[in-house]
Amino acid sequence: MASDNKIIELIKQGDIAAFNTLFKSVYLQLYIHCRKFIPDPEDAKDILQNVFLRFWEKRENIDIHTSLNAYLYRAIQNECLNYLRSTGTPYLISHN
Repeated sequence: MASDNKIIELIKQGDIAAFNTLFKSVYLQLYIHCRKFIPDPEDAKDILQNVFLRFWEKRENIDIHTSLNAYLYRAIQNECLNYLRSTGTPYLISHN
């Protein structure tokens, strides 16, 4: 796969193929990460979909100062925590 900067630049330009390639290459890893917080598989899939939809919608303003992978992991984690807060589900964050 191309470098993070190249992928981000292509996505910013509206390259849906680059976005789809990114999605397919990281989906499973991000899904597994999401399931650490969200036990329901359908809720986890919805969260992933929301994060990627927002990423696409805001692509022109994306300003990533870490690796693309780190950015996406953090976005998924934040979305999971927001979901848990909104449902009143208690959670514990492990830093392992």
